[in-house]
Amino acid sequence: MYYRLMKMLHCSDLHLSVTEKEYSFSVLREIVEKTIDAKAELLVFAGDVFDSFQDAEALASEFREQVKPLTCEVLLLPGNHDISGSSIAGFSAIDLGPKVIPLTKLPFGIFEKCGVEFLSIPFQRSLKDYVDWPVPPKGAGKHRVLIAHGTVDDMVFCMGQDEQSEKDDGAMDLDVFTRFQADYVAMGHIHGRRFKKSGSLEIHYPGSARVWRQNEVDARGFNLVEINSSVSVQFKELKSAGQFYSYQIPVELDGSIKVLSEVSALWGPNDWVKIECTGIVEDQNTVAQSEELLREEFQPRVRQFDIDHPHLGSVAGIASHPLAKQFLTIWKEKEPAQGQDQKVWLKARELGLMAIKEELDKRNDQ
Repeated sequence: MYYRLMKMLHCSDLHLSVTEKEYSFSVLREIVEKTIDAKAELLVFAGDVFDSFQDAEALASEFREQVKPLTCEVLLLPGNHDISGSSIAGFSAIDLGPKVIPLTKLPFGIFEKCGVEFLSIPFQRSLKDYVDWPVPPKGAGKHRVLIAHGTVDDMVFCMGQDEQSEKDDGAMDLDVFTRFQADYVAMGHIHGRRFKKSGSLEIHYPGSARVWRQNEVDARGFNLVEINSSVSVQFKELKSAGQFYSYQIPVELDGSIKVLSEVSALWGPNDWVKIECTGIVEDQNTVAQSEELLREEFQPRVRQFDIDHPHLGSVAGIASHPLAKQFLTIWKEKEPAQGQDQKVWLKARELGLMAIKEELDKRNDQ
């Protein structure tokens, strides 16, 4: 049987926003460029292109301009953020340009593009009645791509704390995809990359196309999907999305904070950096001064720079105390080799200083 090659980009959770317009649109521009470079026949957004309905209204004209260079069509499925503050009907009324096909039909839509069947399921809080949907059988010799926004059973493991509040939104059972004879499922909603295979069925979350919130680690990107006699998928990184970096940095006893140059050299203008200062100091006021100096140095160099010391202790005179000096000398001698896990070593410093603090506090109380 002859199959025609079809190539598409599968993206999700771009969260274009007014508050981060320059950054979020820089990611959209790269997505458009990658679509053109790949000579793709479709660009698929599996929900949450916009951070809210209000953002969609405010940014629609700029979105239209950004996708103008595309020679292919854009399939855009509404996610929970796209309709936040409105409805799917309200979202469908926004003019996103002639190249964009909003997939807003409820409870599902089905159509054919580029020789492939597409089944679209816009975000819905509950899909309990899906067994009654009149979805026709897949055409003979056809591949079917299902586009949806929600959470798939058994694919929400290891979710970040910030994702837990959304884990039950649009919950979908694996039976949805097998019942409707999908070959490739283009999912959105979960910001971490996920993949599940069951027979010939492949379910993919490419993850958020940008760093939308803290703790979204690893590369951000999209799936390049090629459909011929079979389905092949490659994840491609979006450089403009930047990275999320998180560090625990021990504060010197005098309150100074040293960020290693080899660490800061990794940071780019679209990166989000979070630093948590740990340890014991003589005076926490000196830590606040050190943090401000770091903000002045690094905030202009990155997209977002967060620094805090939620668990920092203080003991007057600890910098000159012999017990603390002796402990830190021994601790520094135990520094692990480059590339080895330093978390245990840093935690030992924190716990050791806390033990010294408790001992000194006892002596002061006597």
